[in-house]
Formats: sequence, C-alpha cells, structure tokens
Amino acid sequence: MDFLERLEMLMRVKGINKSELAEGSGIKKTTVYSWWDKGYEGITLPKLKALSAYFNCTLDWLVCGEESSETSFSISNEEKRLVSAYRAAGSKYRELALELLEEHPAPALPQTAG
Repeated sequence: MDFLERLEMLMRVKGINKSELAEGSGIKKTTVYSWWDKGYEGITLPKLKALSAYFNCTLDWLVCGEESSETSFSISNEEKRLVSAYRAAGSKYRELALELLEEHPAPALPQTAG
C-alpha cells in the first residue's frame, strides 16, 4: 500500500472527501487534489505532520506503512489493529471504545498455589 492508498483508507474510515481533508488538515485544497493528479513526491514535512496530526497516526505509518521500532516491537498484531482502528476513529467512537473496554475487563485468572 502506498502513501495515497493509506491516505484514501484513512479518508474512508473518517468518512471524508478530499475537500474535507484539505479543510480539516489546514492544507490547501489545490495541494491535496494535486497529489492524485500530479503525484506526491514533493510533499513537504509540514504537510506530512499536518496529515499525521489530523488522522492521529505516526509519520512512519503514513509515509512507510510501518510503526516506528519503539512502538512496534512490544505489542501484538491484535494490539496494532486496535491502535490503528482507534487512531482512525472519530472522537465519539474513541470514547465509546474506551468506555466499553474499561467497563468490561477480562476476568482475573485464578491464583494457583505455588
């Protein structure tokens, strides 16, 4: 998956179009549209940071499709999926997910005599 495919996925999850992406991220609409028309090779770091902040994802994932080594080495694939889904969700759904998880913890395992 390349940069635009990741961007399109984030837009689908958020339910927005290119115009809404431009407005929400503070990037000019002509710039956003040009990534699909002319390519994104010259995209600047400030624009990548704006997209990363808007979608609440890491620059590593946005640019390369990978999490940075300090976040990816200690969590499972299931946890990575949860983090990705959380980052892509709107604030209302993030709060609902947190409430659900906090209100329904896994049952404690019985203690064994050692």
